[in-house]
Amino acid sequence: MIDTQALPTWDEVFQLAGAAAPRRNRARCPIHGGDSATSLAVNEEKGVYFCHVCHASGDKVDFIRRVKGLDFKSAASVLGIKGFAKRPPLDETVIRMKQALEQVRDWCTQTGRRLRSQYELRQRIARYAHKRLLRDPENDIGWELLRIACENEPKMEYLLDQIDLCRTDAERIRAWRMYRNEI
Repeated sequence: MIDTQALPTWDEVFQLAGAAAPRRNRARCPIHGGDSATSLAVNEEKGVYFCHVCHASGDKVDFIRRVKGLDFKSAASVLGIKGFAKRPPLDETVIRMKQALEQVRDWCTQTGRRLRSQYELRQRIARYAHKRLLRDPENDIGWELLRIACENEPKMEYLLDQIDLCRTDAERIRAWRMYRNEI
């Protein structure tokens, strides 16, 4: 736990970051480099900041980390925070599991976006085909478009629901396995 009373003031933090100090708890945001001199608000009592333009927020360590492009330890040492305990190295198996989980999370995000895009495109095709068929019920192109739009629709809806409803890593892994077996 970091003692917030031992941290420098916001004026000192801005000086360490190489940015102009805030006036009346407002400053130009050095994170996105905006034009407004009041886009960034700081709160000395809570030790936090918020930019009303780029929506960056956090504490003093996070501010230094973002402005200077440092990792947490380096940013903390810039602010004079010392004494981080070293963690024991991770087991190779744990590292592989974490990497696999990260890949599954990325897969869920990318596949969900791809399926959602395909689903929306099929919905648009179905609406277009419906309009064509209302004008001419014998329109072969309209019937073919409708067939394409409805092909595997229940399966796609089910897979999309399974991916969208994932909240835990176990659910994501289950969805990944199910998707792999369905395709």
